[in-house]
Amino acid sequence: MSISSEDFPEPDGPTNAIASPCITFKFTSFRTFIDPALLLKESLMFLISTKGCNIKKFFLYRAVAIIDMCGISRKASAFLDLFFVLCLLVSAITNSVVCAEETKHSTIVMLGDSLTQGYGLMPANNFVSKLEAFVVKDKYPFKLINLGVSGDTTAGGLARFDWSMTPEVSGAVIILGGNDLLRGISPKHSYDNLRGMILMAETKKIPVLLVGMMASNNFGMKYKEAFDSVFEQLNAEFNLFYYENFFSALHPTDITKFLSYMQSDGIHPNEEGVKQIVNDFYPTFVNFLNHIILNN
Repeated sequence: MSISSEDFPEPDGPTNAIASPCITFKFTSFRTFIDPALLLKESLMFLISTKGCNIKKFFLYRAVAIIDMCGISRKASAFLDLFFVLCLLVSAITNSVVCAEETKHSTIVMLGDSLTQGYGLMPANNFVSKLEAFVVKDKYPFKLINLGVSGDTTAGGLARFDWSMTPEVSGAVIILGGNDLLRGISPKHSYDNLRGMILMAETKKIPVLLVGMMASNNFGMKYKEAFDSVFEQLNAEFNLFYYENFFSALHPTDITKFLSYMQSDGIHPNEEGVKQIVNDFYPTFVNFLNHIILNN
């Protein structure tokens, strides 16, 4: 038997024993496996972006980090302690800011028809916008939502009332009935619809400010008397805030003066008319807002 030699390739792995990676890890520079500045920056940004609501994860992160980095220097450990304290501070600050933003303004829903919507006017000149300007000026913590729908009746208001009362709503102003009287709808139907809205609001513990309407003589005095009494009956029946007539500030008994505040259709107020209405309506509205503040 003859012995021959061959050249084999070098082995893939080491041929001599080396220290375990778990041991060499202890001697690895802290900066090599984690950049403290980057960790702090990214973690703080994470807390801010998530509105500080993940602080429990940072407790877990801190525990895991200490276990995984059990061999790091005292300087690195001190950094983690500082990092953890900063996370707590950021969480507290961001949570406070978020809570303040969420509770800063309560919502008042203005449920109505074209009179509320602002038919024929620029958005900044409609009834709700002008009223909200007063609210902002006097620094009341309320946001007004214009839910005026042109052509809407009390039946339409009742149909959309429930889903309009979202959780953030603190009060409801009902300005409906104008289209009922223009169409000669039975005052009994108008009464039932308005009453249904008020009952829904009571169930949800939402205060109501009811704005009345006065009918003309187009359908006769009997109809006018029956319709005008709808709002008085509701005011007497329920514990609510009440403004007797949307047009009372425009001197409706003086036809010439009244029409000077109206658009050419004789139905909707012009910009000056809206100003007069808001000026007269605002004291009642302030009482309504103060009631909400005191009872919340």
